[in-house]
Amino acid sequence: MQKWEYLFVVCESLFGIWRPRYFNDKEIRDWKDAPEMSIYSNELGEKGWELVNVVWSFSDYPLST
Repeated sequence: MQKWEYLFVVCESLFGIWRPRYFNDKEIRDWKDAPEMSIYSNELGEKGWELVNVVWSFSDYPLST
């Protein structure tokens, strides 16, 4: 049976630019300086990751802070 590995990235818009903020539920240090999602997505693709879904949400994340 083939095993799969999953990666979850939560993004946030900062001044109209989408950047990754959470990587598998851990906040990215200095996320405000992270590359734009278009660049970040290509970097992940070069590492072998494949985008399978995008979900838009307008709720606050994380809910507990």
